Amino acid sequence: MTKHTTHSTNGDGRPNCLKCRHYAVTWETKYPYSCKLLGFKTASVPSVVAYKSTGKECEGYEPKDPRKKSPNPKDKGDSVIITIRNRQ
Repeated sequence: MTKHTTHSTNGDGRPNCLKCRHYAVTWETKYPYSCKLLGFKTASVPSVVAYKSTGKECEGYEPKDPRKKSPNPKDKGDSVIITIRNRQ
């Protein structure tokens, strides 16, 4: 595991899960956040749960690949507009 660096923190010394490649959002309303590396879902920020469970800061932080961007939900790709005329 790669130990996180100071530029990846939230300012409190803990890794910023939002910038980690292992962070994920789930569909579960009770447990909306997930750490794919450590294999758990949580209602809180995964790095906080990892710290509370082990007493150590998460050492699995890896920055997301900046070349891989998540798809823009507003971008529908090539759109086709169809006009329906009311026949009378």
